[in-house]
Amino acid sequence: MPLDENLFTLKIRRSEEEPGSLDLVDPKGQLYYRKRFIPPQKVGDAATPPLYDLWDPLSDSLLATMAANKETLGKRRAIHLYNPPAEVELSFTGTINFRWQFQWEEHTFEFKRE
Repeated sequence: MPLDENLFTLKIRRSEEEPGSLDLVDPKGQLYYRKRFIPPQKVGDAATPPLYDLWDPLSDSLLATMAANKETLGKRRAIHLYNPPAEVELSFTGTINFRWQFQWEEHTFEFKRE
């Protein structure tokens, strides 16, 4: 089914400039965001969780960092927003269905597959 041309749509593609990064581009190829993967780092006996950074390519500004702890890998994701700093936690609440939710100020947002 073709998408409505009036809807703002971004496509995911591998970055040509940075191997291992993903770019979010519009259908004309204009770059909007870049996602960089930071693999786990070994620190003594422990390892840091894998991180994903979301960057604004025009200003090269860090917008958000996303992480998942090893203990809660399947159930929780933490997103740290920058400028202004804020923490957003996504939690998987579905048992049979796919459903994620998070709190923002007094509101609860939910993503679900129907």
